[in-house]
Amino acid sequence: MADVSHELRTPLTVMESSLRAALDHVYTLDESEVANLYGQTRHLIRLVSDLRELSLAESGHLPLEKIPTDIQQIITDSLQALEPLSGRKWSNGK
Repeated sequence: MADVSHELRTPLTVMESSLRAALDHVYTLDESEVANLYGQTRHLIRLVSDLRELSLAESGHLPLEKIPTDIQQIITDSLQALEPLSGRKWSNGK
């Protein structure tokens, strides 16, 4: 739980201090700073969403949707994504 607290507190502290400075007219937020604050907000939303999913999973209430999956296509796509790292060309399982 300490890790969760840290992950939430850090972006909140950055956001709070930037916004407080702007409100106190210490400085004006430029577009890049507003974009950074927006990114921090999106990050926090993802963290909270992940926490909710984790809580649902731990309680056995996470709904799962089973769908047909082409495992061969997943493997091929994965190998092709790794081609630049391996230096090899992957083509249809050969």
